[in-house]
Amino acid sequence: MFKYTVGAMATKFSNNEGSLQTSLGFYLTGETYTGKFDLGLRLDGLEYSNSRARSRGVVMHGAQYATL
Repeated sequence: MFKYTVGAMATKFSNNEGSLQTSLGFYLTGETYTGKFDLGLRLDGLEYSNSRARSRGVVMHGAQYATL
């Protein structure tokens, strides 16, 4: 399984630790942080399907591999 895929769309989702998959549902934005990919934004899941987002480290960030 590839962690980073270019030009692909997600077809599998998970709320489980270590799955390397995102979770479906609504999120609340948390605090910003500076990390591996510079500025990032922590996300908190608001539904059962993404309730572990914070503990799983689900975040939003820019990255060179994601640019068009």
